[in-house]
Amino acid sequence: MSVSPATLVVEPLSAKAFAPFGHVIENPGQASMHGEHIDAEPVGANQGTALKYVDISPIHTFYEAAPSRCKARAVMNMFVCSPRPLRPLQVARGDDDTTITSIAGPQPGAGFGLLGLFNLTLMERHPYTTQTFIPVGLESGNTEAAYLVVVAPTLPAWHDGAGLPDVTGVKAFFARGSQAVTYGAATWHAPMIVVGGMPISFIVTQYSNAVAEEDCEEIELTTTTGREGITIAVPLRAPLGGKSRGPKL
Repeated sequence: MSVSPATLVVEPLSAKAFAPFGHVIENPGQASMHGEHIDAEPVGANQGTALKYVDISPIHTFYEAAPSRCKARAVMNMFVCSPRPLRPLQVARGDDDTTITSIAGPQPGAGFGLLGLFNLTLMERHPYTTQTFIPVGLESGNTEAAYLVVVAPTLPAWHDGAGLPDVTGVKAFFARGSQAVTYGAATWHAPMIVVGGMPISFIVTQYSNAVAEEDCEEIELTTTTGREGITIAVPLRAPLGGKSRGPKL
């Protein structure tokens, strides 16, 4: 799939911003520390020693509509994801079509506050199931663990390329290690992109019927100039003044 060359700016992951694509899972108390209000009322549990937040994220299966009609089951896997290699920042010179000068908005500090550039070359979706990524094994307050959540709308039935990702609407979000995310069924998203100074282990829950083409669809991205994929400007820390200090290298 061919896309126009562009540099994508990352925004902080929040329930409101991510709502068109799925759900963000986060302790409401920690979310408030980062300036976000989550409308959730807990109930007491565990003999009064815990707060229980009910139905924090949907778990859906639509495999009854899959062509094979093979029965699906709920599965739980673990992904141990290493930090992705980033390209160094570039200065606008010559015919280079990927430059940090194309980034709009505030450009704080030397190097525009960026860690590096990541080339998004692949997107995938799970047509018949939600998929939830839950980071585990991270200490409270860890500022070195972060990952990117990259998603795109789907082109409508009347559009050329119906069903493919709408690359004009790609969004990139910066997620803290204290946040989990659920992709809605059939939502186009990037494979997990860990950034920063350490790997992150994720528990991943979804449904599967073990029919490869029904469990997962993939599309490769290249630019019209021949460069691979969409360039994402990875920030040094959570954008817009979040209290997380972000990846520390």
